[in-house]
Formats: sequence, structure tokens, C-alpha cells
Amino acid sequence: LLACVCCFSKLSCPWILPDGQCVPADVVDPSGGGQSHKLSVLSEHGLTTGHGAHRVQMDVPRRLEDAREGLNIRSWLSVYQRDRLSHLALDPGTLLRPLPLGGVNWLDLERVEDRYLLAASSDASVLLYDTQGQEEEAAGQVPPGQGPALPGLAPLLSLTKASPGGHRFSVSSAAWYPLDNGLFVTGGYDCQVKVWDANTPALADSFSLDSRVHCLALSAVPGAHCLTAAGCEDPAIQLCDLASGARLHSLAGHRAPVLALAWSPAAAWQLLSGAADGSLRVWDVRRAGASLAVLDLESTGPEGALPAAAARSAAPDPAAPAAARGARAHRGAVTSLALTRDGLRVVSAGADDAVRAWDGASFRNTLVNFAGAFNRARRPRQLALARDPDALFLPSGSAVLGYDLRSGAALCTLRGGHHEAVHACVWSEAGGGTLYTGGADRLVLTWRPRAGRGEDEEDAWSE
Repeated sequence: LLACVCCFSKLSCPWILPDGQCVPADVVDPSGGGQSHKLSVLSEHGLTTGHGAHRVQMDVPRRLEDAREGLNIRSWLSVYQRDRLSHLALDPGTLLRPLPLGGVNWLDLERVEDRYLLAASSDASVLLYDTQGQEEEAAGQVPPGQGPALPGLAPLLSLTKASPGGHRFSVSSAAWYPLDNGLFVTGGYDCQVKVWDANTPALADSFSLDSRVHCLALSAVPGAHCLTAAGCEDPAIQLCDLASGARLHSLAGHRAPVLALAWSPAAAWQLLSGAADGSLRVWDVRRAGASLAVLDLESTGPEGALPAAAARSAAPDPAAPAAARGARAHRGAVTSLALTRDGLRVVSAGADDAVRAWDGASFRNTLVNFAGAFNRARRPRQLALARDPDALFLPSGSAVLGYDLRSGAALCTLRGGHHEAVHACVWSEAGGGTLYTGGADRLVLTWRPRAGRGEDEEDAWSE
């Protein structure tokens, strides 16, 4: 039965969640906040009252048992959200038009509205999609006869080789300016980092580097600085200042191409980088030529990462400790790197078929086991992190693997959408959670929690 365990009425209960479930009657905060506490927590998690489109089955006996055991509302919601993530499926109702010629290298969703999606392509193009455009077209807001002639939602903006200031070779990375969805940055194999005005659209600025660009990262800390970090074929990380239009100093320490970059959301000047030699370094970008720490997969104690006194140049220092010189985070290239929004966890993936979670303060290996991870890429691959609960999505061949970030437990395996290797994933918290993926097959796909058995069982109950 799907009757509400608060009031045993499936029609009038004010605590129905978006999938048709109700918060258990006895699941309250230990402080005794009662239903007023329920309302604040549900609002905090974006869960409104009333029935929604998605229904995920969680039987009443299990929920009552949890309530009797004193499970509080936040813990129950974590179980609920994990259940939704385990039911992710391809959404046939949201189709983005495939890229014309090349595969998808990178995706980025702006965080101001969680609406506009950038796709960087190997054919030197950059496409911008309005992910809500499909809904507006379905609602009749697009004039008749002006919709896309081809299947799928057409991009709002398409920058190609023929566009003024466009890239000449593959675009490896694209990133929105965190505080304004009117500006984004791209980097490519033509050794260029370009800054674009999304409203015009027009090229606003460009930086010429010495080698092809593999990855970009912009800090998400409001007002801290306007630095863009570029990981290149040349092992030195390049820093570009969007405010002044000048190239600043470089960060030397890696001895192989830099394939992954991420700024810390907890420390404005702290940058993490992963390279093709398996090394993962932490930098204070205010200090040229010296990294703060080198992450070591063998370092699991409270002291955390090894000090980086040995890493002041690209050449090994014979006087430095052997452990620091040879420290590696992965036994293969570091292809993916991300931090949780609170900066408490660092997640990396490598070509050694391993995903590792690191403590965001000590940078020690937390030894979480992500069983079944598969990654043999020698190029950047973009993983995505979700929150409430903390989860990660990892491209793995033509599939995407979902894991619980805290325990390493497998949540889902997304197959049947892409026909070739998946290169990029990005997660949106809007609308109960959406995963966008892009791959070598030129497709950008949308995955959402699918309807479970609850809807059919409710119909049967009503009869």
C-alpha cells in the first residue's frame, strides 16, 4: 500500500513528496521539532508538497520500521534521495540535437539558473543549449513553424571554425564564469584560451599559450579573483587573469601533461591538479614555483599528503626524500578531478581503473572502495558530483557508473544511451536531479529518476 503513514490518506496529506510518497509520521528531528521541522527540512532539500510526476517505491512497513528505530528526517531523506539516484534512466522527453561533426569533449552547466549547458566538441565547435527550451516548446511558447527542423532541441548558440575568433582545432574544455551566465571560457588544441560574451555572442578576450590546452578551471569562490587555470601539454600550469587580460606566472612541478584541474571552494587561492604521470598536487597560486602538497595513495594516516618541498621544479631534486619524489595518487594517468561543494572531499579517477576519495583538509587517502570502476582513458574525462546524498558519476566506456561518495556503494549503471565512449558528465540539482552526459558519438543525453512501481500500485489500490 502507498497510503500515507502520517494520516493514512493518500489524497489529502500535506507531506507528499514529489514522487507520491509521504514522510513517515514518527520520522522527526530528535530535538522534537515535529511537523514544522519537517517543513523546513523539506524546503531546504527542494521537496515541495503535493503529488509530482516521478514515483519511487518505498514500502510502508520498511518506513514504519525506520521510524520506530528513531531515524530522523535528514537520514530518511538521504535514503529517499539515494533511492531516486538508483532509478536514473534515459529521459526520452528531453532530446538535445546531436553535435554536427565531432564528439563531445566537455560539458558545463551554469550555476546561476542551472539552465544553460555548454558542450565543447572535437570539431572545434562550442554549442550552448537551453535545457528548458524543450519544455517551453512543448508548452507552445515557441511559435509554430519556428521549431528545429531536425530531431532534438537546437542550440541557442553555435561557435565554429567559421565564427569570428573561433577555435581552429578541437575544443577540449569549456567553463562558465561562476558568478555570471553571460560569460564563459574555452580552451583548445590550438593553444588558445578564449573568453566569450554569451549575450552578443562575441569573443571578449583571448590568451595564446605555448602548448595545447587539455583542461580549464575557474574558481567558484565569489569575488576572490578572476583567475583561469589552464592545464596543458606542457606540464607547467598556466594562470590567466580575466580582469587584466594578462598571463600571470606558471606553476611548475608536474613532469607530464596536466589533464585535470579543480579549484577548492573552501580556499580561494588553492588549486588541485592531476597529470598523466599519476601525480596529484595542491597549489597556493599566490606562490610561484612551489606546490603545497603531493597526494600519495599510500598516505592514509592523520598526517595526510606528503610535503612538496621536493616539487619546486619539473626536474627531480636529488636531495629530496625519495618518497616525496615518487609519490603518486594513481598508478596511471589522473583523468578526472573534482571537489564537493563544501571542499571536504576531493575525488580523483585514473587510468588504473581506480576512483579515490581524499580528505579535503589533510589530503589523505580515505580508502573508500569504489568497486567495479573501469577507466583506461589517456585523456581527460569529466566526472560529476551530486549532493543530498553525496554521489559521483564516472564515465566508463560507453556507460556511466554511479556511486555513493561516502561508502563507495554502487548506485546505478547507466547503459543503452551512448554507442561510443562517454567523455563528460555534469549534474544539475534542479527538478529533483538531472544528469547530462556527452560522448564520442556526438550525443548529449539527459538522465532523470524514472517512474517506479508506485504509480501502478497506487492505481491498483484506488480500484
